Amino acid sequence: EIIETVLADPNVDCGLISIVPETAMLQTLDHHNENFASEQGIGTLLVDIRKKCTKPVVVCVESGELYAPFVHFLEKHSIPAFRSVDTAVYVLGQYMQYRIKTMNLSK
Repeated sequence: EIIETVLADPNVDCGLISIVPETAMLQTLDHHNENFASEQGIGTLLVDIRKKCTKPVVVCVESGELYAPFVHFLEKHSIPAFRSVDTAVYVLGQYMQYRIKTMNLSK
């Protein structure tokens, strides 16, 4: 609900969601009694949010190869996923600058 509320705010232009995938409650693995594609999994939640949201949204999963299937799941569902928050911020910033220039959104 928090992510959806923030993204729905008219003063928010984009979203960068950085998660700690080691938290089992998020369901970021596809084994070890976790399933990121389950109804309770963060992967499904993020896909649902992305479908409803018209704003640019990227996700950062700053963890090891154990979480590569989760990152691939996000990418498969058209959610840009980065393994470094620095890269995510940079790419999203570049994209937003481009949008401002090309869509004449500057105030």
